[in-house]
Amino acid sequence: MEKGFSLISYSLIKNILSIEIGYKEGMALDSGMLTPDVLSRIKHETGADGLVLGSVSESWCDMTWIPPCRIAVSFKLIGMNTGDILVSASISDEGYSVERAALIMARKAVNKIR
Repeated sequence: MEKGFSLISYSLIKNILSIEIGYKEGMALDSGMLTPDVLSRIKHETGADGLVLGSVSESWCDMTWIPPCRIAVSFKLIGMNTGDILVSASISDEGYSVERAALIMARKAVNKIR
């Protein structure tokens, strides 16, 4: 957020998707659902210029390791005007707690977007 990003409620995105494409709870959200109409509506209702979609591919702690915790994610930054993928990356990091590893990893992700 210190880089000028702001968060939009995921429930708002789900509501738009349920209206536009019939999204149901439990469905995986992927970039294929983001048609030009859906992106236009999200942009209109939120003012967002981009949308980050991602998933956690690994998250664990094992106290026999140093550092004991690891987290890995993959994400895409999608431009709202064109639907183009502006950034796509996979990032991982380790720390002494999952939260600490996630914080370090999130900083790396933001730097990729810049």
